[in-house]
Amino acid sequence: MRFVALILATGSMAIGLAACGGSGSSSGGAYPYAQAGPYAAGVTTIPMGFTTLDVWYPAPKSETAGAHQVSYDLKDWLPPSMQSNIPSGEYTFQTDAYEAIKPSTQGPFPLVIYAHGFAGNRDEATFLTSWLASWGFVVAAPDFPTHDLSGLLDRQTTPLPPEDQIVIDAIDIAQAKGKSVTGVLAGTVRQGKVALIGRGFGAIDIAQLSGDSNVVASVALAGSSSQVAASQHKAPLLMIDGSADQSIPSSADKAMYAKAPAPKVLATIPNAGSLGFTDICQIDPGKGGIMALLANPSLKVPATNLVYATAIDGCAQGQTGSNVIYPIVRQLVVSELRSAFGIDKSPVGLDKGVGKAFGAPGLSFQQSN
Repeated sequence: MRFVALILATGSMAIGLAACGGSGSSSGGAYPYAQAGPYAAGVTTIPMGFTTLDVWYPAPKSETAGAHQVSYDLKDWLPPSMQSNIPSGEYTFQTDAYEAIKPSTQGPFPLVIYAHGFAGNRDEATFLTSWLASWGFVVAAPDFPTHDLSGLLDRQTTPLPPEDQIVIDAIDIAQAKGKSVTGVLAGTVRQGKVALIGRGFGAIDIAQLSGDSNVVASVALAGSSSQVAASQHKAPLLMIDGSADQSIPSSADKAMYAKAPAPKVLATIPNAGSLGFTDICQIDPGKGGIMALLANPSLKVPATNLVYATAIDGCAQGQTGSNVIYPIVRQLVVSELRSAFGIDKSPVGLDKGVGKAFGAPGLSFQQSN
């Protein structure tokens, strides 16, 4: 299937999309999807020519025995000219995914695209991408060279395709791998309907697809736009943001929510910022994390670089942490996707009580069916 982009006239900051479901049983009380699903997560990396695609997929848990559990190093997303100045292994994150293990034979599974945020990278939210794989989704995440960390620190003059084209190419590549008779993804990726997720600036990357009939639901994490025409959002909409987001204020999300058609949900986590919806705050927090990386004198990153402004948005001391944000996001997103794909007849645990259940009793929850 060739995905057709719908180009928005506004071209401004827009909503992240997403959602579809995989197979697996639901259990665990009112909020079962805050617990890991029935599968392990495998992950494979696919070159895309001008960028790179990581794909997480469901696998039998038995396949993890003796397999390589993947970690990533933020150093790898620095420009090549800067990488030699930073020791390897100093800014790493251990993911829950295993490299190229055999996939489950219970597929094919629905495809979800994840678009990273400003100064982010394709692996920035493995807390969610590997989690979705455990619940029976294939998740494909490309790097966007126009606004990933490397691209923002070392501007290149090489022409790059538009962000929406990167999303389209990621869909085509993942589904082509699923149709193949060989390779780790053979028979694993469902054709046809897809879901799109965007965090922050990543919402722009998928905005042009928001009205496409092949998108079954949309999810925006810490990102939206009040300037996107409501008529573009034809699929169910889930928005999860933080009240302390300095990159895209919660007020912008509320304006977008007001314009969007039902069904729609907006959940606002108190005192959470943009990077709270990623792995990044968990990388070497005792030594300053990404701020310490950027401040390393050998990198010579100007203090005026916009990357600095986003590096503490959600990671500052006293802000709501991952122990609260992660289970809320996991529960709401998996519930939305499973419902959108008809795996559950109606959303399970998609309600205000999720805040109290996971340590955020002040969570604001709006819903319109």
